[in-house]
Amino acid sequence: MIRAAAGLALAALAGCQAASAQQAPAPPALALAGVIAPPAGWQPLPAVATAATEAVGAAAQAWGDPGRGCYAVVVGSRAAKQNPEDALAELGRGLAKVAGLTGWQVDGLDARGTVTRGPLTGALRATAVAAGNDAVVVAATCVANPREPATCAATCQGVLAAFDARKVLP
Repeated sequence: MIRAAAGLALAALAGCQAASAQQAPAPPALALAGVIAPPAGWQPLPAVATAATEAVGAAAQAWGDPGRGCYAVVVGSRAAKQNPEDALAELGRGLAKVAGLTGWQVDGLDARGTVTRGPLTGALRATAVAAGNDAVVVAATCVANPREPATCAATCQGVLAAFDARKVLP
């Protein structure tokens, strides 16, 4: 399932590249609400979230400021019968292959890195937590296209600083 999370992150990044005014129906309510606090003025991007969710069958939410080229995506996946450490390591390996993840640094069950996909670049935070015999991995990425990279990078710092994966678990 962590491979699915990596694929989901890739699909989400690809969805950000294609984000436009067209909106798909919002995905069903997800446990990902509150994992990040989108900046004031950022709009939900249900088409991006829906495309990511449909691509790999895992939960996703997305927001952005398409006018500036700034996007944030949160993904969550359950790794059945896997410990959190292994789940987080597998996510890092998968993202390195599919989303250009570099600089992957793990501190306990939290990790950070940089992602690059086409013209999008940004940062990623991930956390793995135990959920019974399973692990739940939640990742948030905040990326920008070349339109206003400095503005987006500054905004993304705040978005990822507020990342709180504990809100996924009941």
